[in-house]
Amino acid sequence: MFDAATPAGGKGVTSVASFDSPITIGDHLVGYYTVHGGELIEFPWEYSYPWPQRPWDLEVWPVSLYTNTTDQACSPLPDDTPNLEDYFVLFGEYDAGSDITFYVGRGNTFTASSIFRETAEIFLEILRAGHTLRITIDNLNNSPIKTFRFENHLNPGAVSTFSSWGPNFDLDLKPQFGAPGRYIDSLWFVDEGSYTYLSGTGSAVAFAAAAYALIAEARGVKPEPKLFESLFASTAKAQLYSWNAPYQNFLAPVSQQGAGLIQVYDAAFTKAYLEPSGLSFNDTANFAGPLTFTIVNMGDEATFDISYVSSQTFYSLDDDETYSPVTPGERSTETAELSFSETKVTVAAGSTATVEVTASPPEGLNAKRYPYWSGFITVNGTDGSALSIPYQGIVGSLYEANVLPYMLTYSSDDAYYTPIYDNQTFYVPEQGVEFDWQDYSVTAPVLELDLPWGAREVFIEVVPATTCTKLPTPGGYVNFNNDFVPRGYSWQNEAVWAGRLASGEYAPAGRYILVARVQRLFSEGTKDEDWVSIATPPFFIEYPY
Repeated sequence: MFDAATPAGGKGVTSVASFDSPITIGDHLVGYYTVHGGELIEFPWEYSYPWPQRPWDLEVWPVSLYTNTTDQACSPLPDDTPNLEDYFVLFGEYDAGSDITFYVGRGNTFTASSIFRETAEIFLEILRAGHTLRITIDNLNNSPIKTFRFENHLNPGAVSTFSSWGPNFDLDLKPQFGAPGRYIDSLWFVDEGSYTYLSGTGSAVAFAAAAYALIAEARGVKPEPKLFESLFASTAKAQLYSWNAPYQNFLAPVSQQGAGLIQVYDAAFTKAYLEPSGLSFNDTANFAGPLTFTIVNMGDEATFDISYVSSQTFYSLDDDETYSPVTPGERSTETAELSFSETKVTVAAGSTATVEVTASPPEGLNAKRYPYWSGFITVNGTDGSALSIPYQGIVGSLYEANVLPYMLTYSSDDAYYTPIYDNQTFYVPEQGVEFDWQDYSVTAPVLELDLPWGAREVFIEVVPATTCTKLPTPGGYVNFNNDFVPRGYSWQNEAVWAGRLASGEYAPAGRYILVARVQRLFSEGTKDEDWVSIATPPFFIEYPY
């Protein structure tokens, strides 16, 4: 959450999440199996190490005839077990087991390979029927590769794990909704097969763009971004939460899925929809409310029942109250409570009705970790419409977020990144000569900024630390990207100062400190308190005069 440009955060921009296809597609090595010596049938497999150096053609012996057993060779095998040297041994992992330590023995063992659960179930069904099953696998270099398709039994239709989470730094609701984006059949280069499968939010956006065109044609109107966004968001179906695992028993947060998975047919022909496409109550310090939404009824008179369903509350930061979790972090069942000016409203044909929404943020949570609460207002009509509008908010004050918890200052010739000491001397290049990292005859102070939230603007100011009067007003120095700096450590968060000022002039030799200033979230940057500052220890620079 809260990562610049992920997802698209522009004002008025429709941000699209990616949902997984119910079909899993992948390129895999091809093996073959036969039943009672019949025809060769393809199946996908993956190699382990050491990989097969020669072809193998063996009968299959299963440890168990069922996939739901918890004992897959965890206890001694029965006395009537055949000599397994002459078989492919089929067994399954259990309880998320992923690591197997083994040794090759006499050197003639074909090491473990993996197959899909669906393939294993086919094999076991054959074996339970009493048939003889043989597998043929070529050596790794000669084994063909083919695209296979399987049904996704884990979490079909879930939000893709690569899909970016909102909201943006203005607490605008992002994404607006989602579309299929994983394993999408796509056109490709003719000499590479003419089509392939692609995954990404780019595929989801392309799907949504095509859906916009269909809606325009079906409704007989020119594309109107605001209207179409409301149509898709109102009719989208919110999905349960999943993160590379079976579905949980609560809806995915709005920051992950927006309004949910778009329903193109419903958006094309619905007579009722909601405006706007979502509601954001901001953070506690800038709490917005009550807010309103409008029911637009272009069909016959209908009565609408209004309620809401909460997602769970997700902490934006880890326990350290500073950094975002790499994967979705801790969550709480404490959620916001909503109340409405009306819970049932009748809207005449061609008319609208406005409903006021009051939100009470969840209590008892650590505001310094910025708990994110969200959910969906449901609007169900007697005309058969089933509409919803997402809502969100944050506990805490984003203005008080620790946007610059740490800054490291080290010497450019120090491979161990040792923090500089007071009054350390740097021998910077001659004025007018660009700093060269490969020239070890010169040194310069290097700053690395730790920006767990990223930054709208960063300034690094040069401040004299002596009574020197030759240097006028302190100023930033050139060659530093100070706008929209990403969070964490990267080359964009690193700066080296070799004496040059933003004016193009050079500071005279002397004693200085560098002050990094980062603009706070939810600020205009017009006041001193809108900036967080950290200064380096004092140091000297000398030129090779």
